[in-house]
Amino acid sequence: METISRARRPWETGAAERLETPYAVLAAEVIRMAVKDYVKAVRRQIRYATGENDSTAYEIQRLEQFFRSDTFEFYTAFLSQPLDGEVLICQCRLRAEEAEKYQRKTGKEGIHNETGKIIIRGFD
Repeated sequence: METISRARRPWETGAAERLETPYAVLAAEVIRMAVKDYVKAVRRQIRYATGENDSTAYEIQRLEQFFRSDTFEFYTAFLSQPLDGEVLICQCRLRAEEAEKYQRKTGKEGIHNETGKIIIRGFD
């Protein structure tokens, strides 16, 4: 029976590029959830034309601070591709605006391609 110190650990197999280290998986999930929450908040702000002094504006501000923080840079260090927080904010805003525009136009959630498959859902 192998001891714990001699057991083969998944993060020692050299698969860090494929997010198979526990830290990379955790970092990717934290960033994914922040992006999902940010897109939802931006869509909520667009949809309801909320003001600057409400909880949605606070949530957007809090998430933008996260994307610009050292913590975000620390998490992206575990990923195979570095992420720029400012670029990510812009991409999320564009995605939220496109999804809202599509929903207003069609009454359907998300943006579909020719085959009917959803290509942008706004992370709902």
